[in-house]
Amino acid sequence: MATPATLLPDPAFLHLARLEAFPQNITAIVTTISSEACCPSCQCSSEKVHSRYVRLVADLPWTGWAMRLELRTRSFFCLNAECPRQIFTERLPSVVAPYARRTTRLTNVFSLIGFALIMDPIIWFIGIFRAQQLHPFFVDLEETVFACPCHLQRLQFATLLRRF
Repeated sequence: MATPATLLPDPAFLHLARLEAFPQNITAIVTTISSEACCPSCQCSSEKVHSRYVRLVADLPWTGWAMRLELRTRSFFCLNAECPRQIFTERLPSVVAPYARRTTRLTNVFSLIGFALIMDPIIWFIGIFRAQQLHPFFVDLEETVFACPCHLQRLQFATLLRRF
């Protein structure tokens, strides 16, 4: 069963404090729900907050408007005395990767777009490569590569496949 679409990337971890509209985008100010976090080094749970900070990340557009998340997250003290990391920030892996500036769902959409854009030249080239295997004099690979409007991408594929 598909999950319903929501404004927030993961409502189980985030609480929407407010929305702010600007001429260029909509900013959602969100806070984390959990009262504790696990240290990424030793996996020890901690409730002792060190500090709070704001993290700005891009999210999927909402009804044609650019969407930005203002994540209000926290740093915690690690309670494990043997842990090399004394202070850590709470992780939200289902929302955003560490140090990332885009949410995971926006990154997934960009990956799908990139995959779709690269598949056309690959399918085109595989057709030519198979035609050469069936009859080596049927297709002149070099002429076909340079005749293509996106010859730079296809030239890379030609070089790659000629090595095998």
